[in-house]
Amino acid sequence: MEMKFSKMKEICARHGYEAVSPLAPAPGVKDTESDNPYMKTMNLFDGFQQHVRNCDIIIANLNNYRGYETNNDVAFECGMGFELGKKLYGYMDNADKLVNRIPHLGEDKEYRDQTGSNVEDFDYPANLMFGSSMMILERKFENIIEKVISDFESNK
Repeated sequence: MEMKFSKMKEICARHGYEAVSPLAPAPGVKDTESDNPYMKTMNLFDGFQQHVRNCDIIIANLNNYRGYETNNDVAFECGMGFELGKKLYGYMDNADKLVNRIPHLGEDKEYRDQTGSNVEDFDYPANLMFGSSMMILERKFENIIEKVISDFESNK
């Protein structure tokens, strides 16, 4: 995973920007040495929050993580970033709308999936909370960074 983040950091550095990986130490958050799993998770939680506070832009991988859902950590960080007024971007391998990507029982069954859950039909490629709060692009990270930087610099 760190290798993937290293590549992303390298891409951003070529454009004169610093990327921060969730795995990097967060300034102001001391690493907790403990065998207690709750202490460790709280330490990680503090670090992830601090990264969101310190950044100007969040570029979120919205690809399926567990089943058809985005990673919960990413969802939380996007929500926090939105509340803090950060500029948000999402990227996906397939940005077709949810109702076209997730198997369901059809319109007459209110687009319910096999578990009975509703599959959103809002013309968004991800949950409406993502689709309403950010631009979502169908590309890999390395293919969106120039667009993100261009938008950011034109809105400074």
